[in-house]
Amino acid sequence: MAKIGFIGEKKDLLVGQGDDFIIPVTTTNADGTPYDYTDCVITGIIKKKPKSTAITATFTVTLTDPTNGKYTFELPNSVTALIPCGDTLDSSESIYEWELKMTDASGKKRKLYYGNVYVFRQLGA
Repeated sequence: MAKIGFIGEKKDLLVGQGDDFIIPVTTTNADGTPYDYTDCVITGIIKKKPKSTAITATFTVTLTDPTNGKYTFELPNSVTALIPCGDTLDSSESIYEWELKMTDASGKKRKLYYGNVYVFRQLGA
């Protein structure tokens, strides 16, 4: 059976523990014109498990050029340094889930991105 709808785009993230994590995004409409984020609010979180009430980290989202579909989402090194992880990217202690949601100017909510977050341990310095 065909499925219709939109649940966001799945993207997995690689985050270095203790590193600044910055992702610039440019979004276009289907016709190639920039998506207009004027008066939109974008929020993002990382959790260990989807149903958990505990938020591991919250992204800072900046609308850098909203009329031209541009924003960044980021975690400063002070935040990534505090995310617990295991010895490898594949260990369960290193794997989290994330999502980025938008509330548009009319109040409608939509998930933009979701996926796994793999945190790589910091060796020091």
